[in-house]
Amino acid sequence: MMKKNEDFSHIETAVNNFKGYTFLALLIGGGFSVYFGYLHMTTEYTENMYSWEKYDDEFYISLLLTSIPIMYLIFIAKLFFKPLSQHREWVEVNGIFSAKAKSLPKTKAESEVDIIKGHL
Repeated sequence: MMKKNEDFSHIETAVNNFKGYTFLALLIGGGFSVYFGYLHMTTEYTENMYSWEKYDDEFYISLLLTSIPIMYLIFIAKLFFKPLSQHREWVEVNGIFSAKAKSLPKTKAESEVDIIKGHL
């Protein structure tokens, strides 16, 4: 779509959608961390001192699962979106993965193909 419209808004929309889904994963992982942390805290001071150890692995895994979306958000912001937005004009005209610049049309009317126009 970006090549057709030469518009950067498609990348912004994709990044915003990715952030939304990643925040959802962050909330789920954070919820599990709070849940297993709460189980850890409530069973730590019971009669059996070793009963809390069964929640340790789940708590650490949930912390790991919470840190992964945070890292993804940082990587997308710093390594993907920031460089693309700094070179917005290049990306709009040439696309993301091009190494050579396209020749720019003088006007938008020149870049459109006129199918109805007959032979001169």
